[in-house]
Amino acid sequence: MKKYLKVILMVVGILALIGICFLLYFNLTYISKERVRDSIASEMNVDVSDLHFSSIDLEMDEHIYEAEVYYQNREYEFKIDARDGDLVYTNYVKPNNSVNNKNNNSNNEINTNDELTIDEAKALVLKENNLSESDVVFSKPESDYDNNMLIYDIEFIYNNTEYNYEVRASDGQIISFEQDSVH
Repeated sequence: MKKYLKVILMVVGILALIGICFLLYFNLTYISKERVRDSIASEMNVDVSDLHFSSIDLEMDEHIYEAEVYYQNREYEFKIDARDGDLVYTNYVKPNNSVNNKNNNSNNEINTNDELTIDEAKALVLKENNLSESDVVFSKPESDYDNNMLIYDIEFIYNNTEYNYEVRASDGQIISFEQDSVH
């Protein structure tokens, strides 16, 4: 009986040691969920208490935290690098105060007629990123109607990163934004 007890104690001890090593590896390799929350709040320029996190999941094979966040009754998705806390992807678009009223635009970059043109939407997303047209490679812009509103899909590549914007033609509001690495 003593022999079985020794074997059981050794197995339990080995499992405990493996568990401790795993926890040490995890804590030394990946950022905490608290840091993920802080990173997302910083990206959105809001206080963490203003956000509701429905999930924060670690995808260990990709080394990415995937978070679903509610802010002002809207759901947003974030992917944060689990090692350094850098933003990898989000569908959250920072509020754009530069084009709230086309008629107030004094530099005539955006027309004062009905809706933005595709070229004006391209200029808007370039301005949003402090880039010029010579800095980027555009793919063919597309337009589509969503709920009877004209939407421009503007895609470009800059510095090995692909940017995809959806811009509402009626007021120049950026309604979605994605950014992915080009390999």
